[in-house]
Amino acid sequence: MRSIIMKKSRPAVCFTAICPLSVEKKIIEFVLKNTSTFGVRISNLKREKLKRREDTVNTKYGSLRVKIGYMDNKVIKVSPEYEDVKKIASSCNISLGEIVNEVIKISDKFKE
Repeated sequence: MRSIIMKKSRPAVCFTAICPLSVEKKIIEFVLKNTSTFGVRISNLKREKLKRREDTVNTKYGSLRVKIGYMDNKVIKVSPEYEDVKKIASSCNISLGEIVNEVIKISDKFKE
């Protein structure tokens, strides 16, 4: 939700719902029954996403899971699992950023 200004300078709220087509009708019905609106705008979106797999990397702080994203069979990005980063940061008393930076250094091996 975000605040917007409508015609005649009236304040309003813009509500956005992203959902699968299978529940679109239920979402529309909910919004129309539970808000003051008389209409709903609908846009169909397409999502492109990287192929991905999970792996484990060993850092100087411990091992953690990473997601590896591919495009055209090339590694595009490596991203550590947040919960693993949080757990290691807490147990080693260091910042999340230090662990993420360590993973970024190690992730270069996946991009070769």
